Amino acid sequence: MKRPSKPDPNMEQWIDARQKHRLTNEQVQMARELGLNPRRLDQVSGDKPLAQYLAALYRERFGRDCPEEVVSIEQMARNQELEKMRRLEQRRRARAANADKPPQ
Repeated sequence: MKRPSKPDPNMEQWIDARQKHRLTNEQVQMARELGLNPRRLDQVSGDKPLAQYLAALYRERFGRDCPEEVVSIEQMARNQELEKMRRLEQRRRARAANADKPPQ
């Protein structure tokens, strides 16, 4: 199995936004689930600090204070890459099994 590659550009934008705005993995996940754009996070909160704004908006939309399971952006990227590799391997096996069958 090959080593997972660099995260896709969207994940990179979230990593950059996390660093720029000093957000936790939990806050980044809340923003992602809310459908916010990582390049425009500095424009959304108005007069509230971004972390408080995200928490209030998440509570309003989902009825709870935080996501049930928090996964970092890097782990999400690794999981996506592993899932992609698993599907490719399944396709390869299916093609090999079909190639072994005689034509009808």
